[in-house]
Amino acid sequence: MGPKLQRLFALVLAGLPMIFAETPYQSGPIWRSIKGNQGPKVEVIRSSTNLVDIFVTVKEGNRFVNGLTLDSFEVYEDGVAQRVAFFEAEDSPVSVAILLDTSASMQKAIGILQTAAVKFVEGLTDKDEATVISFGGMIKELSPLTRNKERLSSVIRQTYAEGDTLLYDAITRAIFKLEGASGRRAIVLITDGADTASQLSVESVVRVSGRMAVPLFIVGEGDALKEVQLRKSLEALAARTGGQAFFLKEAQQLPRAFSEISANLKASYRTGYYLRTPIDGKWHKISVTLKGSKGKVITRQGYYAKAKY
Repeated sequence: MGPKLQRLFALVLAGLPMIFAETPYQSGPIWRSIKGNQGPKVEVIRSSTNLVDIFVTVKEGNRFVNGLTLDSFEVYEDGVAQRVAFFEAEDSPVSVAILLDTSASMQKAIGILQTAAVKFVEGLTDKDEATVISFGGMIKELSPLTRNKERLSSVIRQTYAEGDTLLYDAITRAIFKLEGASGRRAIVLITDGADTASQLSVESVVRVSGRMAVPLFIVGEGDALKEVQLRKSLEALAARTGGQAFFLKEAQQLPRAFSEISANLKASYRTGYYLRTPIDGKWHKISVTLKGSKGKVITRQGYYAKAKY
């Protein structure tokens, strides 16, 4: 296992607070290439409102639970009950960043990947919007956030496999892309799991994902199954954000994974609360429970309370 994977595994599972408290990436060439000439300006908890966003999915066995209301949930921060400020039902629009690994190692799977991704796009509602970002030798934003399914499908079909794998850079790019999107948000990532050329560190990915309310759904195939520690790390990263990780024995299983993710998005809720404590830069644990139900709640595990970084 390489040094990058070792660091990612240790950070995601252990959640070392000292590392997450650092913000050495406020400037630099990679940020200018992603966010423009001024570097990143991120409102993790909106400073004007001190709002904590939470996306929630509930399952009973293999079935997603629909029809829940604001009164169905109890929300806690660090064990203290919070007053829920708003609630959006599962039929509200969602903004999705579709991240496609188009590195050379995906050559054999690219056709199946395209077909599965197009089917996923076709399953979006008319109110949903999506962007397509590919990462091979370069990170390419193939489409802005749009409701135009034909455009999204077209750019997906035009992808081809070449170059290295900029996995960590691409995840971070997608998170910032969704920063300004309102309502429910999600990232759907398909990769063979082996990062080979990112400029951003794995620590940066974990920090950013710990501060942004964007569930990360990871579909791994190929080399992603061969490295046990990598698999555990990706699973932990997805769980930390309230998403899910899928690991496939063969590319032919991609459509099924996309179908599961689509069902998850259709059944997710958005809620949140206003902070009653100072923004202290520390990790705060979030827990959501159901009133009078035995369903399993899936949501982000917490957040770093930092208004800007």
